[in-house]
Amino acid sequence: MSNRTKAVKLPPLPAEVSSNEPELTRNQLEEYYQGSLITSKGLKDFDLTLYQFLGSITRYANIDASMLIFKKKEKEGLSSIRVIFFTQDNEYTVHFHKGRNYIGAIVRSRKSRPGETWQRGRDLADGNIGEETYRSILADIVAYEIKNLQVNIRNKQAGLSNIQTKIQKD
Repeated sequence: MSNRTKAVKLPPLPAEVSSNEPELTRNQLEEYYQGSLITSKGLKDFDLTLYQFLGSITRYANIDASMLIFKKKEKEGLSSIRVIFFTQDNEYTVHFHKGRNYIGAIVRSRKSRPGETWQRGRDLADGNIGEETYRSILADIVAYEIKNLQVNIRNKQAGLSNIQTKIQKD
């Protein structure tokens, strides 16, 4: 089997890419995401700072086990990197354009809400490549993923006093 058609194991993809087979080939991924699939070594060669940032947000700095990385040739001979990673509910994409000094991110829901025929999404932080923008993107991801408490303690005075008592005891 050639390297170009080797099967790649990854989390479930959006409905448009779904396949009856549990694995998609490298060619299918590259066609859908419009770029050449590369490893974290290729990312490190492209930009060490982005490699370090992504390594800092992955478990054991294992980028290849948790992210898809695509390199795309653009007009004017510039290259860009697109990094895609998944959570239970969402797909995140980080766009990195070194020649333009730009990094930005988007999020898209992996499933529609009841009664909707589209998948929700939104832009996350973007700006010049640098620590401040990386931190803003990370903060947006955390804010998007954090779940609301199922108990509204403002409306349950008894529950609030029980929580306050427990906190004071601890």
